[in-house]
Amino acid sequence: MESYYQRTVFVDSGVNRIGDGVDASWTNNDGTLSVQGNDKFLKMTLQTLSLHRNFYTVNYTNNRFYMTNFLGGVSPVTIPDGEYATFVLLAAAIQAAIIAVPGGGYAGITVVYDDASRKFIIDMAPAGASWNPATDKFLFFCDPRNVPGASAILPVNEGPYGLFNDSYILMGAKPNRNTDNTPFVEGLEKAPPAFPKVYYSYFPAMLGTMDEIVVRCQTPGVNMSSYGYDVSTGTNNNASLVPSNILARIPIRETIYIPQTGYIQYIGDGDETFNMLLGVKSLNKIRLVLTDARGRPLPQAGEDQAKDGVLSFRASLRIDYLQASLQQGSGRILQPQDLIQQQPINLGQE
Repeated sequence: MESYYQRTVFVDSGVNRIGDGVDASWTNNDGTLSVQGNDKFLKMTLQTLSLHRNFYTVNYTNNRFYMTNFLGGVSPVTIPDGEYATFVLLAAAIQAAIIAVPGGGYAGITVVYDDASRKFIIDMAPAGASWNPATDKFLFFCDPRNVPGASAILPVNEGPYGLFNDSYILMGAKPNRNTDNTPFVEGLEKAPPAFPKVYYSYFPAMLGTMDEIVVRCQTPGVNMSSYGYDVSTGTNNNASLVPSNILARIPIRETIYIPQTGYIQYIGDGDETFNMLLGVKSLNKIRLVLTDARGRPLPQAGEDQAKDGVLSFRASLRIDYLQASLQQGSGRILQPQDLIQQQPINLGQE
């Protein structure tokens, strides 16, 4: 297909939009973004995108893990949202969160960070009889369904993503990816028998878990992705590609975030890195949604941060008007519908 005309659309989700700063729509009812004829199509390309990195690295997507307790249940542990600039600070926050578990009896336990191995070390010995290493475990869950599954001991109301959480990456732990599969995997490595109540991270820990922002477009297109880029794909282990509403993925390259000056920026290099051939002839509305790599909404650092436009983005989109040629050997024009197997994942209510 060849482009015979182009328009650039500039949008700012902070003001004058439908929705909020990270799920924004704009209408176009004058017919300027439309084509006519079976041989003409529209293509959307993301040229630039920028936003302030004014959300916390530890947030609702990665701050929840669980501990079995002496009563036979499971207690959630929540690390306070925040910007932990060092592993020492994060270790102190994890320690305080464990001690604060209601009725846990975990006063005096310690969490420290080992620089050489990049691992946390948790000593539960001061908990005494409140912690039985033969039965008690640290549990980490990353089940996209966010449900207790077949387990009778998991909490039912765990917020939007309590059981679909990246805390295992933050703490270098092993996750349980399906809450139906019991017994659950112990998330942390036990120390030698001489120290029965000491636990280590299995893998190097991280100060944050979000390495990219995904830009999604509600308009039907022909892009595809693997399972796992959206919460609605569930625990399906299918290795097939599926229709996707992903327009682009923007890597977050900062090694250490500087909250006062941090921002995220994408500038296309001219080779049309991120684009989508659209399955509509008229673009009456453009809806863009920013999520993390798993399809969860961007975390907000306070109530109404996105609604008030404080957490928002600015972008430029190039709309190409395309002229198609005959499909080789068939005598007919290839349509986007020939490529779309089903509608891409719906972004939900605005």
